[in-house]
Amino acid sequence: MADPENDFAGYMEGLAEAEAAAQEEKEILNAHELWRNSTWAGWTVRQIQTVGEHFRPFFLAVGASMKEDKGFSKRLLSHFLRISIVLAAIVTIYILAHILQMFIGKEIVINQEIVIVEEIPRSQAEKEGIVEGEHVVTDPVEMRELLAAYREAQKSEEGQEEEDGETTETKKKNE
Repeated sequence: MADPENDFAGYMEGLAEAEAAAQEEKEILNAHELWRNSTWAGWTVRQIQTVGEHFRPFFLAVGASMKEDKGFSKRLLSHFLRISIVLAAIVTIYILAHILQMFIGKEIVINQEIVIVEEIPRSQAEKEGIVEGEHVVTDPVEMRELLAAYREAQKSEEGQEEEDGETTETKKKNE
């Protein structure tokens, strides 16, 4: 026969563990309720649960008919439900992608800089003012200014040559 004192061995420890587990579960539920009431995600979950509770009788009736029916309507309904779940997943992914695209932007712009390297003789570079003795102009802005000044000088020289040419021809005609 068993010892009557051993019937309750470990009872108090088990009771303390059960109370600790119940307290831990209560804390978890309180934290979850706080999350539901204080975050956007919690608000979304509450709204979805509200819609689910509203349509609960409908879902229960559909589930009951699926258990009872073995024919064509059950297959049709099950296929419709599968397609609906797939479409809902696709729409959800599309919406999330659209939201993400609003943060990232619609276009990816790639800027490429094309550099054309032209080799010119040193004498021509000195004439254009790009190279001054041993100093080579590397600043693009300064380079543009020097080239613009060189081109203007060339145009003015051509203009003077034309005027000189005309005056010489005019003198010959007059003689």
